[in-house]
Amino acid sequence: MPTEFYRPQDIDLGLFPSYEQQQPYFATFQTRLLNTMRSAILEGQPLSSQQAMQLVLVQLEEELLRATSERS
Repeated sequence: MPTEFYRPQDIDLGLFPSYEQQQPYFATFQTRLLNTMRSAILEGQPLSSQQAMQLVLVQLEEELLRATSERS
């Protein structure tokens, strides 16, 4: 079914750094997750753990893509 696939123009792939270079970013994952949830609560917009995780993963993705492009 066509609705089960992304259109090719909607896909933007990028390269991540090596596993070793990613480690420092993911080492802070739990802290970032807790800080994101804490900030949301303080702003009166609590997030579920799933929502907070998605936000943190998007942030990490952006940082890793930026790190790769800076090294090129």
